[in-house]
Formats: sequence, C-alpha cells, structure tokens
Amino acid sequence: MIGSRVGNSGKHGKHRKYVTVDVLGSGGMAQVFLACTDGDAATRAWVAIKQVRDQNANDPTFARLFEDEARLAARIDHRNVCRVLEFDTSSEQPVLVMEYLHGQPLSALLGRAWQESGPGFGVVARIVADASRGLHAAHELKTTSGALANVVHRDVSPPNVFVCYDGVSKVVDFGVARWSERRSEPTSDDVLRGRLRYMSPEQVQQAPLDRRSDVFSLGVVLWEATLGRRLFARDNAAATVRAIVEEPVPPPSSFDESIPAELEAIILRALAHRPADRYPTALALAEALDGWASTQRDADADAVAAAMHRWFAAERRAREELMQAPVWHAPPDTSAMVATVHERSKKSASPRLAAAATLIIVAAGATGWLAHARPVSVTAAGTIASSARAATVAHTRSDSAAIAAAPRVATATPLDGHATSARDAGLSRGSERPVSTTRSAGAARAGAARRLLRGYEHP
Repeated sequence: MIGSRVGNSGKHGKHRKYVTVDVLGSGGMAQVFLACTDGDAATRAWVAIKQVRDQNANDPTFARLFEDEARLAARIDHRNVCRVLEFDTSSEQPVLVMEYLHGQPLSALLGRAWQESGPGFGVVARIVADASRGLHAAHELKTTSGALANVVHRDVSPPNVFVCYDGVSKVVDFGVARWSERRSEPTSDDVLRGRLRYMSPEQVQQAPLDRRSDVFSLGVVLWEATLGRRLFARDNAAATVRAIVEEPVPPPSSFDESIPAELEAIILRALAHRPADRYPTALALAEALDGWASTQRDADADAVAAAMHRWFAAERRAREELMQAPVWHAPPDTSAMVATVHERSKKSASPRLAAAATLIIVAAGATGWLAHARPVSVTAAGTIASSARAATVAHTRSDSAAIAAAPRVATATPLDGHATSARDAGLSRGSERPVSTTRSAGAARAGAARRLLRGYEHP
C-alpha cells in the first residue's frame, strides 16, 4: 500500500526502514514500489521494493522463487545488473529491496519510439550490448565451492531490460532464473518459465539449457528492436513454439533494406537454431555489437540518454518532482476499534447511532494522524460502507475530461487503501478542495465528525 512502511531497520521489526511512495510495476507474482527512507529530499535514499502479491504470499512455490531470486541477484555485482540491497523476511510478506533505476523498461522505449521511426540502430545496439554484459556477469557467477553456478536467466525480454535516463541499461528480474543452487526446481528443466516468444528452441523443447539460451533470447530482442515487429509471436502458443523450433529466422533486411549488413550478421548469428552456431557467450555478443557500434555515430550511452530524453521527458520530470515532494505516510490502523464497535452495533438498540460512533472513531484516528502529518492533499475515494470500513476524508468534484487530461504526477491513498493518482483525482486541474492537514487536531476531529454524523441524525 502506498504510504506504508516496509523493511526492517531495528530489532524484532519494531521500525520500518522505507516508506512506499508510488507503484513502479505490477506482475502476476509481485508488485514493485518506489520507496525511500525518512528525511528531506536531499538526504532520502531511494529504492525499489518488490513484494509478493497477497494471493501468493502463502504459496510455498512463490516463496521459494522469491527467495531464490534474492539469493541469486544479491551475488551479482555488475553495473549492467540491477543490484539487490537486502532481503527482508521480518514480516508476513517478504520484500526484496533493490536499487532504484531511474528510467524505463526497453518495452516502453520501443513502444514509444516505434510510433515514429524507431530508436535507431546504434541506440538498439548499445542497449543490447549493455544487457549482454550484465547477463555475462550472471553467467559467470560461481558457487561457494568455486564452480560455475550455470545461471540461465530464462526470461530475457524487453520488459526485463531496463534503460536508465543516463543511457546505461541493466538486466532485471531473475525470478525464474535457473542455477545450480536453486532451491525450487534445483535440477529439472521440465517447468517452462518465461515469455514464450523470446525462448530458445531448446527452452521450448524443455531440453537442457546453458548460457547460449539467453544469447538466443537476446537475439530475439535485438531483431525486434531493430525492426519494430514481432519475430515469433503467433496466434496461439502451439504455433509460436512451431515457429521457434521449425521456421527459419527471416533476415532483418527482408523487412528493412537499410539495416547494415554487419549488424544483420550479428543478429542472425545470435539467433542460430543450434546453440553451437551462436555466440558462445553473451560477452562475445556484446563485443561484436561494440565492434560494429565503434564505426557508427550515435551508438553510445549519450545517444541512448538523448533518445530517452526525447521520448520520456515528461515522465522523467514528473517522477523527479514526486521524489522532491513531501513523503506521504499511511494513517494508523483503526481496524481493531472498528471491528469492536461494529460487533457491538449488532446488539445495539440504535444501529444508526452505533454506526455513527464507528465512523467517529475512524475519522478521529485519521484526522488525528492528518493533523500531525506533513502538509499534503488527501483526495477522498473511500466510501461509507455498512461495516464502516472507511470514511470519506474529502469530496472531489472533477469531470471526466479533467481526469483524462491530468498527468500522473503524485499518489495519495485514502482510508480504504485504494491508491488515487493525480490523474484519477484531476489534481492538476485544481478541481478538488483538499483537506488542510496543518490545522489543529481538535478542529480536524470536530469537523470530520460533524460531516459524518449529518446522515445519521434523527429528524
């Protein structure tokens, strides 16, 4: 939840180290939040927090996958791999604390760039070369005994290559990686994990894998990023598998004659069906791309940074403004008080008064917190349900046009726990009347109680 504290920084989990600020991404297994330490904008430390979804928290399979990802990624130290800072198991839902990457996934860059003429051959080559070096670092990881850990990422794809605004790209998400010390599926390749259309022929056939499988996946990313079209995506999974295993890879020049012959040769070698015909390592692929890029203009990190500025200037500015703003903290939990009063309301001779008392408790707790919080506009999205789970903090009136036009620049969470963004609330249009959180606690409580009780007064 936005505004909640995660990460253990004291004995017995008494203090939570990070405050979540925004949602960075969401998948079937977990969510990733932007979070920071306490302090002013100049001293905060920013991180990304990966947390297993509620529905998966008690699943032993997901728990093992999550722990494996933490154990593996924490041991890879390379500028082209997202660093894992800590793995916290002090709460019911373990969290993975990672370095915050200021940028966009390659999938977002390609989606934006190919609305026009594409990112450019040099930019693509630099991004994939960076990812190749990061993967090589993972492939070279050794076990505690000194043997190769035989790491295979298994999910190399545009969403898992992150392009930072400074032009450096990094590999992320080792959640389904296979390696020799893995505790889930330690010796078996019979579980097909990853995005199907980026898999190697041996992966979709569930044959033994080595690092050259990731080289093939990098080749798919390179082919698609260069052309702006899918290589193996078909109407269904069976047809996609047949295409990967049986169909020859079409030369990129058959779709775009302007593709340099040397770059095309690099792409086709990475995509060789037989592992022995590919580059033997991801580093060899990176060096081949570096060799070609050295003869080109606009094929370095500065060119990548310029491309990111061109297509994501607004998103970068919004995120940086958010990171400079006061940090919003979640209110205290009043669920225990609500449950007690709600139970008593069942026996009460005046259920309406009992419900009103419940709402006063919630409002008093919330507004008491608001009075001591940093100044922030809290937009109401909570509803007064029969169980009195939530209270309306403020009333927002904004038309659909204002909501659609507002940029996503900040988030706030009302008492029912549902995040409300600036786009949802129309904040940039000035269409709300925020509750001031700098007034006295007594005034806040009294005002909230009066508003909440109006609907429950006897005539």
